[in-house]
Amino acid sequence: MIYSIHTFELTLIIDTKMFKKQLDTAYKRSKKNHRLYPKDNIYNDHALADEGIQIEYHDKVFKKKIKFIVNPTNMLGGDDIKKLWKPNKDNISKLLHKLDEYIDDYFNSEYELEDFKLTRIDFTI
Repeated sequence: MIYSIHTFELTLIIDTKMFKKQLDTAYKRSKKNHRLYPKDNIYNDHALADEGIQIEYHDKVFKKKIKFIVNPTNMLGGDDIKKLWKPNKDNISKLLHKLDEYIDDYFNSEYELEDFKLTRIDFTI
């Protein structure tokens, strides 16, 4: 069997003031070309969905989180479900470089990849 990473989750924990600022910015940005969907205090932003990244704003009472759920296969241009991402030195570097660019662009250089913590990895066979 071949195991591969299906998705991984990066989490940014921020204070309430910065959370509201980022959520307001996401709402403004979403009016132009996509929508922001709220459900159970989680706001889903599809701004980077075409790039293989799902963005979630978790508006909890004590912790405010922004999560990037990344599908590395889609992010690196793969769209064939049967082909699994096989990590190697080159495509890991490429993935991290692209992810850093997307985060930098999404947050207008206020946050970068190093500000996030890896909080989940989902594998597939």
